[in-house]
This record gives sequence, structure tokens and C-alpha cells, in this order.
Amino acid sequence: MAARKTLLADKMSIIEKKRCNFQATIEKNKAWDAIYSQFQSRFGSRRDLCDLREQWTRMKLQAKVEWSSHKMSVRQTGGGPPSPNPSPMCMLIRDLIPHDVLQIRNPFDDDADSSQQNEEAVTVLEFLAGESIPFQECIIVVLKKKD
Repeated sequence: MAARKTLLADKMSIIEKKRCNFQATIEKNKAWDAIYSQFQSRFGSRRDLCDLREQWTRMKLQAKVEWSSHKMSVRQTGGGPPSPNPSPMCMLIRDLIPHDVLQIRNPFDDDADSSQQNEEAVTVLEFLAGESIPFQECIIVVLKKKD
């Protein structure tokens, strides 16, 4: 596992750049050439450079899917057996590219982290009433209007 990590870890900031201009492309190609030569010296020449790049892309996608499903299953309710932990390879890739695997926080999303409370949120009844009154009073107002 350490050999795999050192092959990519040294060049990760270059090969995972989001820029795609001429200079960035040259740097990425040089980094991939260096990774490929290190790979050949360690494991022989069973694969070519294109295979390595495609394998890295597939591994990243698999790690993202695995991490996402793990985070979703951790938040589920209803009992049952606990979800399995992500694989060591998924954890390694997550550590190499944390900016690609981390979830975007959205307090208004149903799947968002429930430990954060939104103090500025208003209920539908408060919105319809046009004022910020406590929720219990809104129910009383609505019930009085129905009578």
C-alpha cells in the first residue's frame, strides 16, 4: 500500500489540478510520465500510460461512490446491522484528494448533517403569517381562522 501511495502522493497536486490551460497540461503530462516510469521500474511494463490514467480515474470514482454511500448509510435510521466501513483503498484515496471527496454542507438539504441547527429558518406558517412568531402560536392562529 505504501508503494501505491508514494507513486501518486508526490505528484498529486499536479495531476489533480483543475486548470486545463497549456502550461497545466504540460505539467500534468510530465507528472504522469514520471509516475509511469516509477510504475514500470517497480512492477514491470504490463500496462501503458493510458491504462494507468484510466485506472486512477476508475479508482477515484469508486472511492467517491463508496464514501458517499457510507456517509448516507451512517445517517439512516431504522435499526439493522451497521454499515461496513469504507475500504482501506477508499480511505487512502480520500486522504490523497480530500477536496474531491468531501461533501458540500447545505443546511437546507434533507441529507445535510443534522447536528447543525438553522436558527434563521422559519416555518411555513410563520412565512404565511408574514411575521416571526413562535410555531405553537401559529398553530393557534390557523386553528382560530378555520373556526
